[in-house]
Amino acid sequence: MLLIYTHASAEQKIAYLDMKFVLNNSKAGKGAQDYLQKSFKENQQKFLDEENALKKKENDLLAQKTILTKKEYQKKSDDLRKKVIDYQSQRRTALEKITLQRAEARQKLLEKLDPIMKT
Repeated sequence: MLLIYTHASAEQKIAYLDMKFVLNNSKAGKGAQDYLQKSFKENQQKFLDEENALKKKENDLLAQKTILTKKEYQKKSDDLRKKVIDYQSQRRTALEKITLQRAEARQKLLEKLDPIMKT
């Protein structure tokens, strides 16, 4: 009787990678976050200015309500409502764009980390 024993040895590496730490503290992660923060703040200021302008127009329209005819008031009110809807749409689109850019930046960083994690 012949007994053959082979010893197979496989080295396993187990590593834990804190993705939040990498995204917040790596050069690439910080760069992406800085860009997104800057973009968000610029949009935020732009939309705040536009919102204040719309509020002023609303207050002006309310002040003119007694002076304007019902038809004129209705027309100006409808125009203002359209501007508010357009403002809300632009704001939503800008926020969605930033969210998409954040997801894309994260995905790119993960793709760059993938070869490192496999070694």
